[in-house]
Amino acid sequence: MGASNSRRGIVGLAVLMAFPIAADEAYRFLMQLYLKGLGASPFVIALGTSLCWLGIFVGSALWGGLSDRRAKRALLAVLLIGGAAMMLSMATLPTTSTALVFVFVRVLFISGIAPIILGIQSNRSTLEDRGRNLAILSAVRSVGFAVGSMLAGLTLERLGFRSAFALLSTLPIIAILGLLSIEGENQSARKQPRRPRSIPWSLPVLSLYVGVVLRQMGNTGTRSLIYVFMATLGIGTATMGALNAVNPLVQILAMLGFGWLADRIGRRQIFLLGFALSVVSTALFAVSSGIVGMAIAYSIIGIAFPALFVGSTAFIGDAVSSDRQGAMIGLFESSRGLGGVLGPLLAGLLVPVLGFRGMIGVMAGCAAVGFVIVLVGTRTVARPNPVAD
Repeated sequence: MGASNSRRGIVGLAVLMAFPIAADEAYRFLMQLYLKGLGASPFVIALGTSLCWLGIFVGSALWGGLSDRRAKRALLAVLLIGGAAMMLSMATLPTTSTALVFVFVRVLFISGIAPIILGIQSNRSTLEDRGRNLAILSAVRSVGFAVGSMLAGLTLERLGFRSAFALLSTLPIIAILGLLSIEGENQSARKQPRRPRSIPWSLPVLSLYVGVVLRQMGNTGTRSLIYVFMATLGIGTATMGALNAVNPLVQILAMLGFGWLADRIGRRQIFLLGFALSVVSTALFAVSSGIVGMAIAYSIIGIAFPALFVGSTAFIGDAVSSDRQGAMIGLFESSRGLGGVLGPLLAGLLVPVLGFRGMIGVMAGCAAVGFVIVLVGTRTVARPNPVAD
C-alpha cells in the first residue's frame, strides 16, 4: 500500500480503536458506582467486573478467530452496533441482576474490536517494525481509556447515570466511520486459502499466557473494587475519574517508546519489565491513603501495561503465521480475560475477611507469581535482528 493509503489506513484503525475503547472504559467506571448506588455488596460489584472479563475471555478468542476467516468489516460493524445498543440499554436504569446481564452481553460484543484491529496491523507489519506499528494503535487505545475515564466522571457528576449512559453510547457509532479503512483486508480474507493451522504451544508462548492470567488476576482484582475503596477514603467521583485517567495518559508515550525498544533490544526484556512493574503498582495501591499515593500507583501501571502489552503482542506476531494473527492475539486477550474473571471473584471474597488493603496485598502476590513464571519460562526467547537506522 502507498504512503497516502497507509496513512488513511492507520487513521481509520485508530478511529475504530479509540471510540469504542473510550465507551468501554466509561461503562466500567459507571457500572461500579451504579451497582454501589443500588446497594450491591462488594462481592456483587466485583462480580460485575468478572462478567466484563468473562465477556473478554469468550469474545476475544471467538471474534479474533472469526476475523481470520471472515470479512473483518462486517464483523466490526456488528460489534460496534451491538456494543452501543447494550450501553444504551443501561439508560433504563435496570435492577442489579439485569444490569449484570447487560454487562456480559455488551462486553461480548466489544471484546472483538482490539484483536481484529491489532491482527490487521500485525499482518501489515514485518519483524523489523511490528513492535512500533502495534504500539501506535496501542497508544491510541490508551487515549481511549483516558478520555473514557474522564468523560465518565464528568458526565456522571453533572448529568446522572441515565444521561451519562445514553450520551456515551454514541461513541461506538461514531467509530463506524473507520470501517472505510479496511476494505482491502476484507478482500484478502476471502482469497486466503483455508488451511488449518495448529497453535504454536512452545514453552515460552505457554508461559507468557499463564503469566498474563496471573498478572491480570492481580491487576483486575484490585481495580474491580478500587473506586469503592477510594470512596471509603473520601475521594470524589470526578477525582476518581481523573486519577484513573493518569494510567492511560502515561501509557500513550510509553506505548510508542516500548514499541521502538521492542524492535531493537528484543521482546522479552520489554514484557518482563511490564510484569515486574505490575507487581509494584498493585502493592502501592495497598499502602496508599490518598490522592498522591493513588496517582503514583496509576502512573506505574501506565508504564507497566505498555511494556507488557507491546512486548507480548509483538512476540506473538513474530511466532505465528499471517493467517493466525487475529486468533492468537484474540487468545492473548482471552488469557487476560480469564485473569479478569478470577481476580475480581477472589477479591470480592477476600474483602470481608482481610479488608481492602489485605485483599490488594493478595492480588500483588498473584501478579508476583505470574512474573516468576514468565521470567523462568521465556528464557529461550531470542531478540529480533537489529534494525539499521
